[in-house]
Amino acid sequence: MGILRPVDPREPSSALAQWKRRRIVKEIVNRGVPATCARCQQRELSIYPRLTYFEMQPLPEMVNVSAPVIEQRIPAALLICGNCGHMMFHAVGSLGLGEIIKSDADSDPDDELEVDQP
Repeated sequence: MGILRPVDPREPSSALAQWKRRRIVKEIVNRGVPATCARCQQRELSIYPRLTYFEMQPLPEMVNVSAPVIEQRIPAALLICGNCGHMMFHAVGSLGLGEIIKSDADSDPDDELEVDQP
């Protein structure tokens, strides 16, 4: 997976499972994201062990007082440069990984598909 690497796996249990972080990194790399920092050009990128959520709220002029206000949270993977601290966010849903983020599986279901048959 190149220089993009998951952060220390000893993070607390609220962190994304290691397999989910690997899948996110794999998908980011597959989509052609450079493995260098956009600011300092160093190859020190790591994936933060938890998702970041962007809260999307309707504009006040668009809110109908007779209808419920629906807020949306957009989950994003965060890449951090270990050299300069620059942060890059990638929307998990746009990467096609929304379902795996919701998964309670302890291991990557795709790995189980690759078991050799006798």
